[in-house]
Amino acid sequence: MASLNISVRAASSPTQTTTHALVALVPDKKPLAPTLRELDKALAGTLSRALANGDFTPSAGAHCWLPGTGGIQRVLLIGAGSPEPRTVATDRNIAENLAKALIACPAQSAQISLDGITKKTPQA
Repeated sequence: MASLNISVRAASSPTQTTTHALVALVPDKKPLAPTLRELDKALAGTLSRALANGDFTPSAGAHCWLPGTGGIQRVLLIGAGSPEPRTVATDRNIAENLAKALIACPAQSAQISLDGITKKTPQA
């Protein structure tokens, strides 16, 4: 059985990292978040073309692999669905599909960029 080790570290920009797999969470909203626009620019528009062509839809848990650039070997787009309302079930679906896609690929390291999703605020 494959194993998945997770470590957490901050990065100023996902495009300035070196990794076997960069995971980008893409919400079902327009326009793309600034970090996702930066990634799309680094990928010469591949992310926006995948969306425009229907090769990737950002529904919760959907995924699509793209070739990387620079120090990033490959990019895994994970659909984050609609930003509101987010539920525990939706977040679990996203996490499970993300983990399955990473385990099935040959990458030895991965960095997950959470910049494309909105933070859930605690209810008072």
